[in-house]
Amino acid sequence: LLGNNVANDFYTDQNKSGFVHGEFKLTDQWSLAAGVRYTDENKANIFDHVNEYPADSIVAPFPKTLSSSRFDYSGSVNFQATQDILFYASTATGFRSPGFNPRPFTVGQLQEVPGEHAIQYEIGNKSDFLDHRLRANTAIFYIDYQAHLTPVNATQCDAPTDLNPAVFQLAPGATCPTGSYYAGTTGQPWFLTAVEPASIRGIEEQLSANPVDGLRLNLNFGYNQ
Repeated sequence: LLGNNVANDFYTDQNKSGFVHGEFKLTDQWSLAAGVRYTDENKANIFDHVNEYPADSIVAPFPKTLSSSRFDYSGSVNFQATQDILFYASTATGFRSPGFNPRPFTVGQLQEVPGEHAIQYEIGNKSDFLDHRLRANTAIFYIDYQAHLTPVNATQCDAPTDLNPAVFQLAPGATCPTGSYYAGTTGQPWFLTAVEPASIRGIEEQLSANPVDGLRLNLNFGYNQ
């Protein structure tokens, strides 16, 4: 039987960021908006798994650290067709900063998980009708992921104390190779993360009606592919 582990890991995250955003009116109907954001992040993680059998405890000799920084931007063109109807087209970048494998079983599996980066393009409108008793907001969007995280199952056949273990992607039912620490067994599970391109496209519609005082009807519709 396996002994019980207590995950006594310690994690810190320091984030410094700032942004500036502005809007410029070209005419009474046309305007431009733009912004930029800077983010600087530092992370540290100490792997400390204490087992009820002391010989099976695994403690990292030093913390793993990560540092990342980047600029993101946004921009839009707006057309105020009437006092109650606005059309817009926008683009913006976004990210998920690099992190750590959230389910390490051994000290060597506490490795960096890459970050995600995406650009979103959107067109839509914000509209009020019937003296603000009917509202219809539409958004059509496309998100282009240059880097999207995808989980991958793998195996560690090296010793659980190995700080730089090899990664094995064994076929179903296969066992660790001869000469490895877990030879002849299925080894330690290892949840890796791969980076692949991806995209999301869709449309959203928000409808709100206030036909009489005290009664409000809402309908939200969305489709994602």
